[in-house]
Amino acid sequence: MRQIEKILQEISEEEHLTYQSFADGWILRVGDKFISGYHFAVNDAAASQLCDDKSASYECLKAAGIPAIAHYFFLEMDKARLAQIRSAHGELVLKPNNSSGGENVVRASSITDIFDKAEEILSKSTPLAVSPFTPFSNEYRVIMLDGKVQLMYKKHIQSGWKHNLGLGALPERMEQNQQLAFLAMQAASALDIHFASVDIAETENGLEILEVNSGVMMEYFSAQSDENYQIAKEIYRKAILQQI
Repeated sequence: MRQIEKILQEISEEEHLTYQSFADGWILRVGDKFISGYHFAVNDAAASQLCDDKSASYECLKAAGIPAIAHYFFLEMDKARLAQIRSAHGELVLKPNNSSGGENVVRASSITDIFDKAEEILSKSTPLAVSPFTPFSNEYRVIMLDGKVQLMYKKHIQSGWKHNLGLGALPERMEQNQQLAFLAMQAASALDIHFASVDIAETENGLEILEVNSGVMMEYFSAQSDENYQIAKEIYRKAILQQI
């Protein structure tokens, strides 16, 4: 059972709301609202889809003047454009445009390797997002609900180069940081998303948005300690009470 299932069961009981589970627990119903995966009804569908589209959300953030790491969209193989991006940036990161959790995210520097990895991702009928490899030592996650910071933590890499908690990185809760909070609020407002987790990288150019996730997953965070579990539970409670 996922952490969110256990948490929402408890919230439903405490708030006297009906609780139902479908599709092996991936679709939950609390009261008269559904939660799909980690997506809550407090967000509208268009905003959720925008956030989950890495290249589209980057373009919207860029248009709003918000610093963000570039994500270039590919629906099909375009060797000339890939070569152009590689010439401009050097080493690249290639990923499915709608991926999460660091899944199928790869680095490549030689043009042959870039072509091979792009072909591999596109062969799975998945649009491709390509970014310049941007080294950074610190990545932060800020969970937002209705324009307010609910939680802020730093991700500590244990090995490799990815900051994903599902790949072994550890969360360290932080006190409010005004710069991070302001950037996260800007990003959520620009994408018109109410409940989201905003990932921010500390690069040589300063703080930049890495991605905005409309599905708010706190599985690894909440499993780390009883205190974290209660923090996650109260955030989910706010989201549930907001949508009923």
